[in-house]
Amino acid sequence: MIFTILSCVIAKEEASQLLSTVEVSAAIEAASEGLLRVDPILMHDGWSLSMSTLSDATCPPMEVHNGMDLWRESCTTEDGNQFLGWSLNFRGHSIPTDCCTFDDFYWLSGQAQIIDADGTLLQNFGDILHQEGHDHDGNPVIQGFTYGDFYWDDPQAENSWLLSDLSMEYYYTFTQKGEFDTVDIQAWISRFDPIYTAAIFDEVLFNTKDCDAEPIEGEIWVRDLSGLWYQVIYDADISCDGCGFVYHEGVELGQTCTNFDVWFDWDEYPWEDK
Repeated sequence: MIFTILSCVIAKEEASQLLSTVEVSAAIEAASEGLLRVDPILMHDGWSLSMSTLSDATCPPMEVHNGMDLWRESCTTEDGNQFLGWSLNFRGHSIPTDCCTFDDFYWLSGQAQIIDADGTLLQNFGDILHQEGHDHDGNPVIQGFTYGDFYWDDPQAENSWLLSDLSMEYYYTFTQKGEFDTVDIQAWISRFDPIYTAAIFDEVLFNTKDCDAEPIEGEIWVRDLSGLWYQVIYDADISCDGCGFVYHEGVELGQTCTNFDVWFDWDEYPWEDK
C-alpha cells in the first residue's frame, strides 16, 4: 500500500513538472523565430569583406582545392591581422542541379577565425551554404544549410544572429509558387530561449496550397530545462487549424495550437526583419 501511494505521489510530481501544451506551443514559436534569424548572406558577406580587406599578398597562403579557395596555415599579416585555422570557400553563379539552377551559390566551411588588428573577431566553426535561383518551372527557390557555430562582432552584425548564442544544424528549402509557398525544413536548434533548451523540426513540410496554418508532413520536438522531450504531431489532412497533439513518452498530453505565420511573412528573404 505504501509503495502504491509513493508511486502515485511521484507520478503526480513528475506530471506537475511537465510543460503545458501552451508552453510547448510557445517553444515551437520561439524555435521558429530562432531559425529564421539565421541570415547566411550576412556571414558570407562578412567573410568576403574580411578576406578582401584584412589579408595581404602572403597571409593567408592561398591554394585551390577542387575549384575552391583554401587556406590551412595560420598566419599574421604585417598589419597585425590574424588568420587562424583552416577554411574552404566557394562563390559561384548559374550552378545547375537536379531541381534548380542557382544564380548565386555561396559555400563556406572550416574551423577558422579572422581577427583584425583592433580585435574584431569573425569565427566560422562549421559549414554554411546559401543558394538562390529558380526551379525548372521558373519558381524562385532559396535553399541551403547552416551547421555549427558562427560569430562576428563587427558593427554590421549588431543585433544579428551572429552575436547570439544560437547553435544549430538547419537545412531549408523555400519555394514561392505564385499564390502559394512551400517550406521544407530539417533542423536541430538549441540556445534559442532561456526556458526551452532545444527543438527538432523533423522533416517538416509546409505547403500553403494544401494548408496555410500548419505542416502537412513531419513532426516537431521540444526539450525543456529538465531534459524532457515533447513530440507534436499535426493532422492537416483532417483539420487545417494550426493545432497538433502533444505527446510525452508516448502519452498524449492534449492539443496545442501554434502560429506559423513567421515562416511565410517575408518578401525577398525568409530572415528579413527577424
